[in-house]
Amino acid sequence: LKFGSCLEATVRVDGCPVCMSQTRVTADEVCASVLWRSCLLACIARASVSSGDCWAGNRTPQTCCNPPGAKTSLLCWEHVYTYDGCCATAEGVRFDLQRRNFMSHMVRSGATVSFDLHHAPGGRTGAVASKSLSTRDTVFRVNAPQLFTLESVSPVLSEASARFSCDPHVVLALALAEEKWKPSSTFAKWIELLPATFANVLWFNSLQVELVQSTFFAYIADNWFRDLKCLQAVAESLSSSRTFEDLRWALSIVKTRSFASEGRTMLIPLADHFNHHTEPNVRIVAFADSLRFIATQDIMPGEELFVDSQASNLEYIIRYGYKVEDNPFGGRQFDLQGEPLQSQCPSCMLRYDLDVIENFTIDCHRHARYVSFEQQFGQLQMHEQVREDNYIYSAVEEACTQLLSMLVAPNPLSRYEMEGQLDLITQVLVKEIRAERVLLQRCIRDFRMRQLEPGSRPVPGDLVEAFGGLGSAH
Repeated sequence: LKFGSCLEATVRVDGCPVCMSQTRVTADEVCASVLWRSCLLACIARASVSSGDCWAGNRTPQTCCNPPGAKTSLLCWEHVYTYDGCCATAEGVRFDLQRRNFMSHMVRSGATVSFDLHHAPGGRTGAVASKSLSTRDTVFRVNAPQLFTLESVSPVLSEASARFSCDPHVVLALALAEEKWKPSSTFAKWIELLPATFANVLWFNSLQVELVQSTFFAYIADNWFRDLKCLQAVAESLSSSRTFEDLRWALSIVKTRSFASEGRTMLIPLADHFNHHTEPNVRIVAFADSLRFIATQDIMPGEELFVDSQASNLEYIIRYGYKVEDNPFGGRQFDLQGEPLQSQCPSCMLRYDLDVIENFTIDCHRHARYVSFEQQFGQLQMHEQVREDNYIYSAVEEACTQLLSMLVAPNPLSRYEMEGQLDLITQVLVKEIRAERVLLQRCIRDFRMRQLEPGSRPVPGDLVEAFGGLGSAH
């Protein structure tokens, strides 16, 4: 079915374009959306993929049509899944309308929403600016009553959680699990939009958990499963009717969708539609009566909105069950210590592109040591510069060596591939672990070679100025 024939098949009801026969979407539903695009995509989808193909197993519109989209979600990343078609089936369109109705509800309740939700070709879903935004403009404002915070938790739940010394995530999760079953909950419309299942480490099978435990992200699995046990203990002490599945679902929502601002952990309806990116254009700011996401640069209508992120895809898979496209980051973030001035420098994050670690980060630590030396002993000589450089290079090599030593699985990775050959999550985990090993080996090699350089590399002038002009520019 081509685009032209889809247009011909479209009829108008009260001036609204409707693809009735192809999508089984009612005229009222489509008219309420006032979206040509949803209608046309639905026509195309019905010609190539059926609802039965799309919505089977754990695949639902809540899982596959919410950001970041089907393409990067491990629950939706199946050969039978047609990225563009499924979210435009009748079920996908209905979910989109339900989501837009909730956005309207938020606005009527006092929120400011300057973004729309866009399903891009190729299975990507995200928030895009609905109008031109200047730097420091409000992209999204939520009033305090619209936030799901620890203040939303009843004293009974808070006190019971305190008796078991549970993490704040556990407290919020227990409250959410109870909130889901409240018939008069003010958060009911939002909860209906949340995924019912996940692909994070809490949902991994024993083989996948074993793989995670053989990485430098084993602490995530340890912490999350400990929180889940604490959550179960509190629920049992209260004789709660919530099942294990209810509790695991609630903790997954909190772990994957909560925000932290000024020491507070909270769930912010709609804010989880902002995808992660290495070059964010939105940041969160807390006010006395509200929480706001503001633009950090000028943004054009239709431009996607991103929040900050610097993590490897291995970490994303373990935490969220999806990958970030074109993600340059790998490894696990680490700090270089030595001189107090080094605290002014960024942490080290490995990269697959360009240099293993950004030159700016390494140069910052080098210059911090130069300045510290000159403040104590006077002008650096060339051999002293080389010595300070090698201190940094050696520290990076040692850190990468330590991380590589933490990527040792109990069995060869090929065995995990064989045992989990029909399981996508296992295959992706193995692939990412292999990639991390190669990256860390490259890090070790590159910084070992740097220690053999006879001279000191120049430090950029703007970096010298950032330290207030102290020390030599070299």
